[in-house]
Amino acid sequence: MNMPKFKLAALCSATLLLAACGYFSKDDLDVTYTEDFTLTLPTIDSAKLCPSGQDCSGQSVTADMDRELTPIELDVEVDIIEKTGRSELADYTGKFKSINISKIEYSIKDNTLTVDLPQTDVYLAPAGVKSSDDASAILMATIPETPAKTTVDSKLATLNVESEAQLSDLIQSLQVSAIAQAQPVVKTGQPFPPSGKATLSMTIYVTFVANPADALIQN
Repeated sequence: MNMPKFKLAALCSATLLLAACGYFSKDDLDVTYTEDFTLTLPTIDSAKLCPSGQDCSGQSVTADMDRELTPIELDVEVDIIEKTGRSELADYTGKFKSINISKIEYSIKDNTLTVDLPQTDVYLAPAGVKSSDDASAILMATIPETPAKTTVDSKLATLNVESEAQLSDLIQSLQVSAIAQAQPVVKTGQPFPPSGKATLSMTIYVTFVANPADALIQN
């Protein structure tokens, strides 16, 4: 629904009056936006995974034991209105009746990493937050381990259903930070130090339910 606010206000007033007479429910004004948007995280670069105190400038050798690398923690700022192209969503900022993430698809492109990309936890947090350790960061989904040099065209991440309500509250602002966190490990028999890069992208599918009457009454 996209109309001038004065017409919307008149429609809402009429519907609320009819609702009072028992003809309609205010819920009849509900509008639903089913949207998806894609996030591409900064490149995962093996050059940034060298453990503290290790010299990773030499030639790779076969690891004789598992070796933990520097944790991966990547963040990207997300303007949902810009990503979806739905400017009318701004009218309901903080006033949506419900917000639900139905699925998340992920892809891993240009993967030349000689180390497995480990299970990756994906968090949402308020805009400006850059660490998954921040108390405001909420686990949204988990991406399973991907073997070294393996490309993924499109697979489903596992949603964290326990955080649905918290994520709904967070997305109300339409401005969030997405953070990916993982602990890479060079496994026995793999080259150390590792080499290569990879790009992780996610497409998030979200349903927004809003009521124009709520927006106008609260304004």
